[in-house]
Amino acid sequence: MSDTLYLDRKAAAKACGVSPDYITKAIKAGKLRAKRSGKNEDGDPVGKYLVSRVALEEWFSGLEDA
Repeated sequence: MSDTLYLDRKAAAKACGVSPDYITKAIKAGKLRAKRSGKNEDGDPVGKYLVSRVALEEWFSGLEDA
């Protein structure tokens, strides 16, 4: 993986060899930690998902081998 601190879901998917939808499902299931890139006027998180390299590596290493 590169030295980038945070990756969007497409870059995270590319780094792991999975689809962006797979990354999104893992985030929504609470299996992959991520942040949102912004907040709306009510203060709720919105925008792109951003995944830290550390969280991505932890999640990926926990996946079972095929």
